[in-house]
Amino acid sequence: MSDDLEYQGYRGSIEFSREDRMFFGKVLFIDSLLMFHGTSVDELEIAFKETVDRYLEHCLRAGKSPNKPYSGTFNVRVGQERHKTMAEDAYRRRIKSMNDYVCQAIDAFMTASAEKVVNHHHSGEVNFRLTVEQDMPLSNVEPMEQSWTLQ
Repeated sequence: MSDDLEYQGYRGSIEFSREDRMFFGKVLFIDSLLMFHGTSVDELEIAFKETVDRYLEHCLRAGKSPNKPYSGTFNVRVGQERHKTMAEDAYRRRIKSMNDYVCQAIDAFMTASAEKVVNHHHSGEVNFRLTVEQDMPLSNVEPMEQSWTLQ
């Protein structure tokens, strides 16, 4: 279940101003700033759809392409030396294109960055939870010299 609005491939945020007693939001993940508001969730949803429709109509009349969220394309400047090293590594790994290389690197980073949790329990002693970032070997974790007993 999402707390965002969705319409014609666009997503809109939902926020609430207690002071103004008003719901408001903006169309997410596009370059243009498109905001909408309403006094109820129903009004907010209608305002979101109308905002997207007006934006698409404006783009059509102006003859310009509307921003699309997640086009799948973005530019990254990595510098000459890093670019050279990446190309050499991609060749060694038999990766066919720099695009595939970057996609594989991003996938590996996102997988490694996912939180990993290790639970450790002792009877009558403190139970603790250790969060390990990336693939840090637990052999690098220094033992604590203190111990605590629950009472």
